[in-house]
Formats: sequence, C-alpha cells, structure tokens
Amino acid sequence: MNLQKFALFAWAAALGFPSLAQPACDARADAEVDAVTREFAARSPGKGTGPAQQVWAKELHEALQAVAQRHEACRKANTPAPTAAQTQRRDGCLDANRRQFDAMDKRYQGRTLSFQEQTQWRTEQQKLLDERNACTQQK
Repeated sequence: MNLQKFALFAWAAALGFPSLAQPACDARADAEVDAVTREFAARSPGKGTGPAQQVWAKELHEALQAVAQRHEACRKANTPAPTAAQTQRRDGCLDANRRQFDAMDKRYQGRTLSFQEQTQWRTEQQKLLDERNACTQQK
C-alpha cells in the first residue's frame, strides 16, 4: 500500500500539480466573493439614499474587481509555461490562419458585395475566427 501511495505522489509531483492549483485559485476566489458579498450586504444603505447607494455600489465594484485581479494573478502564477513545441505548433496554426484571412480579404476587396457574397464572407470570417480561437486554445 505504501508503494502505491509513493507512486501516486511521484506521479503528481512530476506533473507539477497544475490541475490542483487552478481549483484552489477558483475556490479561494469564490470564498472571497462570498465574503465581500456578505460584508457589503450587511452595510447596505437604505432605499432612497441615492448618493450613499452610489458610494456603496462603487466600493462594492472595487472590492469585487480586486478579487478578480487576485484570482487572475493566482491562475497565471499556477499555469505552467508552454513548451517550445506547443508554442511552435500554436504559432504555425496562427500563421496559417492569417494567410487564410489575407486570401479571403483579397477575394472580396475593392468591390461592393451582393447580399449573397456578404453572407458568404461573414460565414467564412466566422469560420476563420473559430479556427483562430482553436489555435490559441491549443495545449
């Protein structure tokens, strides 16, 4: 049994715990949002106090924005850097996508498009944008 635990620990250590860090960041952010919400709900100004409500809402927004910034910093700090192969694959995908965009622009530029051509252009553009998003999401 101890050998199994050791093997599991060694495997997790080799991965660097990236998958465990993200939920920790998310859980911490959720707890902070709950705490800020409770705190501000407890000191909510009464109805009909316009300037006080504006100040309260501004402070609430700033507190939630600070939580969001800490959450993003935590996620960035716990996300492993991409390998050279991953970066090269992503850059190649983005270059191919840019070439397809350029080719599409050349096909449709310099003239007024009919309704059918506009529809086709928008469909192609949306497809290429989806492909670009897929390139940036590659791991």
